[in-house]
Amino acid sequence: MTDKIKELKKLKAALETGNYNKTKGTLKGTLPDGSVGYCCLGVYATICGYDLETTKGCHEEGKDEWVYYDEGDDSVYKMTRNFFGGWGVENLMDVNDDSETWQPVIDTIEWMINREGE
Repeated sequence: MTDKIKELKKLKAALETGNYNKTKGTLKGTLPDGSVGYCCLGVYATICGYDLETTKGCHEEGKDEWVYYDEGDDSVYKMTRNFFGGWGVENLMDVNDDSETWQPVIDTIEWMINREGE
């Protein structure tokens, strides 16, 4: 099993727990009901130990939103691109932002796992 498949499975398992509320367009943000939501890559960064409030390249100062900035060697965007590849990251972000639930993201991850295993 490749490292990429292991990391995809780790992300899929985290999404399936139901422990993460879903948001769009940001790694982590406040939902209308006041709870915290994550995009799928925000979930991945969190389970990898990144603190999205303090990690360089994540927090937009003065705002209650955490976004991608492709700066700094430790940026979450670069970390996720290293594991999933540029196409994989873009695909996951697009599916995340086009869906209301985690299921389409989980389905895409499963497809990526199967594709990677070929």
